[in-house]
Amino acid sequence: MKFLVASHLLIGTTAAQTIGNAPKSFVLDGSIQEWDQRAPSFGLPGDPRYQYWVGRIEQGLVIAGTGNAFSLARDQSELSTKGRLELWLSFTHDIEMPPISWSGNGATEETCQGREGLAERDCRKWFKDQSIYREKIKAQFSRMWRIAPNVTEEVYASANYASLIKGRGHFANLKPSGRLTARFLMGEGSRFTYEILVPWDAFPLTDRLVMERVQLEVDLVDGNQRRRVRDPMVRPTLRSFAVVPPISARFTPCEYPLVGASGEPAFGSLGAKLELRNAFVFHNGLACCGAVEGPLLGSFSPALVEVKHLVQALEPGEFVCASPVAYRNGTVVSSSQVELGFGTDFGLLDEKSAPGSLPVRRLADGTRLLRYGPSLWLQEQEYTRCASCPFVQFKIVAISPNGAISQALDLGTRIDATEYDIEISADWRTVTEFENTGEKWVAKKFCLTGHHYEPCGVNEDSPPPKNGLVPNQN
Repeated sequence: MKFLVASHLLIGTTAAQTIGNAPKSFVLDGSIQEWDQRAPSFGLPGDPRYQYWVGRIEQGLVIAGTGNAFSLARDQSELSTKGRLELWLSFTHDIEMPPISWSGNGATEETCQGREGLAERDCRKWFKDQSIYREKIKAQFSRMWRIAPNVTEEVYASANYASLIKGRGHFANLKPSGRLTARFLMGEGSRFTYEILVPWDAFPLTDRLVMERVQLEVDLVDGNQRRRVRDPMVRPTLRSFAVVPPISARFTPCEYPLVGASGEPAFGSLGAKLELRNAFVFHNGLACCGAVEGPLLGSFSPALVEVKHLVQALEPGEFVCASPVAYRNGTVVSSSQVELGFGTDFGLLDEKSAPGSLPVRRLADGTRLLRYGPSLWLQEQEYTRCASCPFVQFKIVAISPNGAISQALDLGTRIDATEYDIEISADWRTVTEFENTGEKWVAKKFCLTGHHYEPCGVNEDSPPPKNGLVPNQN
C-alpha cells in the first residue's frame, strides 16, 4: 500500500518524497486509523503528534495527520489569529513571460528615454507597474489555505487576484475556485487528527497536462500569540514531491496539447474531472492604430489571450473539435493540420460571430462535411493603410467514417478595394466564389468530386451574388 507524505518544513523533514494512492479503505472523516502509522512522515522526528501523510484519490489529493494547538479558530474572523493548518500547493512558480514591452516584444523601457516632461515619467511608471502586475499573475500558480475545523480560506492567490482585477474583467478565468473539505477529530486536551481533501478544481494554474510532481507544504500554527507568524503574502520555497501515477489532465475531448495557436506555451485551470476549464497564453500585442508612441493607459504586458477550441458533439461519445480540426470516436482520437482561423496574430472582426457549432452534411458513404465560415478576420499590426482591411476565410472539411480528416475546400482573400462573396448550393454540391475588382464580377465554381471540391467553371462576366454568405463589414 503506497501513500506518503506531507511536509512540515518548519519542524523537520525526512527523505520520503513520493505521493501515491490513499488507502483503499479511506473515508473522509478526520480519523487517521486507515493510514499506515508506520509510513514515514514529515513531522517532527520521534514525535507522533506531528505526523503528515498525503495520498491521491479520484477527486483530488488528501492530506491527513495529527496536530496540537492552543486554541483552534472557530470561524473566519479567527483564522488569522487562532490555531490553524496552513497548506501551500503549487505545480510550478518558474513562469517565463515575454519581455515587458508596450508594442510587440521590442518596445522596452529604453523607449522612454528622451521623452519630454511627464511623458518619460509616465512611461517609466508604466514599466514599473508591469513588474507588480506580473507578480500578481505568478501568484495564481500557487495556493495557500488557512484551515480550521469549521472554516477554510484561500488567502494568497485570492488576495493577489482581488488587487489584480479592479475593473479588469478579462482576468475572470484566473479567479481561484474550488472548495476544500476538511474534517477534524478532537482528542485529549488540544490534540486532534484531520483529513483534508483538495479537489482538482481547487488546484492552482498549471503549465502542463501531465503533472509528475507537486510542490507542497503543511504548517501547523498553534495559536500561541507570542510566536511570530509568517507573512501569508510571501510565498515560501516549497518542497517538490513526485506523484505516482502522475496527475494527467486533458484539454477538450480531442486531447489538444497545452499550447497556443502558434505553438507557444499555454497555461490552464483544472476542472473537477481533470479536464481543463480554460487556458491562455502570454502575448505582447502590437500597438494600433495611428501615431502610437508609448504605452497606452490600462494596457498590460503581457496580455492574457485565451486559447479556445471549438468542441461539437456529433453522436454520444463522438466529437469534432477545432482548431486544428480533430475528431474523437470513443477512445480513438484523430488529429490533423487543418486549421480554422489564422492564429494568434489575428482576431475575428466580431467575436460574437465565433461559431458555437459547424454545419454538418453527411454523404452517402458516411463521410461528414463540415463548413466553417465565411468569417471576417483582422490581422494584429501597427498602423498601415489597410490595417482595418479584413481577411475572409471559408473552409469545408471532410471526416471519413474511419476518422481521416482532410481539407475539402479552402477559399478566401483580403478585402481591400475588392468586393467579395461566396454562395453554396442547398445540397453542398457546388460552391461559387465571387470577386469584383471594380469593373465586373467574376464567378468561379467548385464542384464536389468524391470528398473534395474541384474547379468546374468560370464566368468572367457574372451577375452579382444573390445569396452571399460573407458577413457585412459594418
